[in-house]
Amino acid sequence: MYFAAAVKPYWLTGDRRQAARSARLARRWVWVSVLLWAVVTLVLIATGRLGRLLEAGVL
Repeated sequence: MYFAAAVKPYWLTGDRRQAARSARLARRWVWVSVLLWAVVTLVLIATGRLGRLLEAGVL
């Protein structure tokens, strides 16, 4: 979120290099979070805990 929010101010002040860097880092962190979510979800499914969390109303 931090890097994504930083893109526009850098772009508007003319710092194209820093804007591109922030956009690249924002994109990278989105992919890291998606992959981490997928791994955690697969682990919860494999261990049978996902159903328990859903029944308990945690998720």
